[in-house]
Amino acid sequence: MVKSLTELSSLTNVLLFEISEKIANNDVLQLNEEFDSELQINPNKIRILLDTIEKKLQNCEMIYYTYFEYLDHDALNGTTLTASKILDFEFSYYTKVIKKRIEINESSAYIDVINFEFQSYMLQLSSLYENIVRLTEMLLKKIIVHHKKGKPLSSPYYLLLEYWEILMKLSYRSADNCYNCVRSHHFFLNRYMDISNQLRNRYTHGYNSHLYHDGAEYRIKQLLNPPILNSSELVVDVFVEHVLRNTKQLISDFLGALVMDLQIPHQKIPM
Repeated sequence: MVKSLTELSSLTNVLLFEISEKIANNDVLQLNEEFDSELQINPNKIRILLDTIEKKLQNCEMIYYTYFEYLDHDALNGTTLTASKILDFEFSYYTKVIKKRIEINESSAYIDVINFEFQSYMLQLSSLYENIVRLTEMLLKKIIVHHKKGKPLSSPYYLLLEYWEILMKLSYRSADNCYNCVRSHHFFLNRYMDISNQLRNRYTHGYNSHLYHDGAEYRIKQLLNPPILNSSELVVDVFVEHVLRNTKQLISDFLGALVMDLQIPHQKIPM
């Protein structure tokens, strides 16, 4: 089965062009880098960051298409496989092609693989959002989760959103295209960012899969109290697909919003 992975170059090239134009016109402030030298407006660093976001998104896509798009809930219930399960995929992006073929001969091995790949997916996803945090910190002024001393081991996206809202309430920032973009994704972010970060932390420091079979479906154990997601949203393949689809849309919308704000006449960066 052939799958095309997300390509962000059409957006990232425009974004990098606008940043280069700001630098050429001397429309660059040192405000953020005074907090942390890593936040300096540097086109090469920003390009690497954008490339990393794209690669991590593509890796999440490969995990989803290979293991979760056609998840076999019966096999995860311990039903004996009548034949080896073959997972055979070809992924393409730009001029590149990646082929994967996996053969699984027992249902217990299939359970092991799904548990491991779900953990890999959540860790990759959390890392992707940390890269979005860093991009936001570099290009938007005052929204800084990292600190010069005692930097956190991780910078969850929901924490950045909390900082952003506080700055809005204090009138330190206004409702620009970037803020309106994030607000348009509020329902998804509010419901999924906290549980995603909890899974990330538990997979980094623990060993439990936090997945279980319930009747005919394989589910994620509810980690929050009170629960935010309903039972149907915690079916593991439903969860993975929903998070991936909304993340892809958020990234596309946010990069577009950055470009629109950069194109405002006399706009300086960080904005």
